[in-house]
Amino acid sequence: MKHRLKLETWNRREHFEFFSRFREPFFNITFPVAVGAARAYARARDIPFSLHCLYQSILASNAVEPFRYRLEVGEVWCYDRILGSCTIGRTDGTFGFAFFEWERGWDDFLIAAQAEISRVQVTPGLAMLPAHHREDTIHYSILPWLPFTSIQHPRTFDPDDSIPKITFGAISGPAGAETMPVSVHAHHGLMDAWHVAQYRSHFQAFLDQPGA
Repeated sequence: MKHRLKLETWNRREHFEFFSRFREPFFNITFPVAVGAARAYARARDIPFSLHCLYQSILASNAVEPFRYRLEVGEVWCYDRILGSCTIGRTDGTFGFAFFEWERGWDDFLIAAQAEISRVQVTPGLAMLPAHHREDTIHYSILPWLPFTSIQHPRTFDPDDSIPKITFGAISGPAGAETMPVSVHAHHGLMDAWHVAQYRSHFQAFLDQPGA
């Protein structure tokens, strides 16, 4: 479900109109998150850390309303909830796109995500499904081999392109105090750095108390 924002009464109307005139209205912020507690939690329960991290990030994104805003034919819509689409690597060096549901809870998410990863790993090409063309998603990438302090994404410069992109990088630091770089690439007409900071706060809290 979704509802259309009334631009005439939206307190960000001028910001939206200003940045929507830019050829490149997206901005990027990269920051570290502490992952020591979350890694220990995942190891103790023998669950994939990357999926645990992805699940917590999707929850954090849903907690910040502007992450659920999307541009559709020049109008701004707010989705009740958003899902996740993520790149999955293969042993031959290529990757495909996977689509993740989360709203039924962690156990169902894990089962469905592992099945989706298996599908992508044995499907050639990009392995795209109709779900990958939905607007109510966030596009994720996981780069466990690369530390980074910034990242740039390819874009079509479609004026209605408004899906945020979140990327996780290589983990570093001593055991128990590890950090992971997180990049958020988002449309400045729909959100500001303050909203990214809110996402970071929620994400860090979920990582610090993974069993809560």
